[in-house]
Formats: sequence, structure tokens, C-alpha cells
Amino acid sequence: MPGQRDILMLHKPIEDLNVSEAFRMDFLKAGFETLSDALKFDADTLVKEKGVSYHTITELTNLLSKEGLERMLKD
Repeated sequence: MPGQRDILMLHKPIEDLNVSEAFRMDFLKAGFETLSDALKFDADTLVKEKGVSYHTITELTNLLSKEGLERMLKD
């Protein structure tokens, strides 16, 4: 269960996160405004249906790991 800090991180606007421009553009192009929006999908769906690059998936995984939230990415 995510804690208060986790919830704030997951709902922070993509523009406010310390991520690459490619990450930001992939997420916005897919219609995601927050990490929470993207985490409704598994990585395979993000790539195949939402057009998110493998580089962005790697960056997302690293970001979640750094924040202790890797469990939030669906298998």
C-alpha cells in the first residue's frame, strides 16, 4: 500500500518530475499527466499500445526503483 509520500510522487505532474525530455514527451504523447496514469498499464501495453519507447520504460523503472516504488509497475 503506497504511503502519503508515494501518493504525492505518483500524482505529481510529469512536468514537475526530474526526467528526460524524451520521457516527458513519450508520456504526454500517450496522454499521461502523472506516473499514476501510466501505472494503470503493464510495460508491454505501454510500449505496444501507448507508443512509449523502451528507453522511457527503462527510465520509468529506474525512477520507481529509486523512489522505492518498483512494485507499482505491473508485470
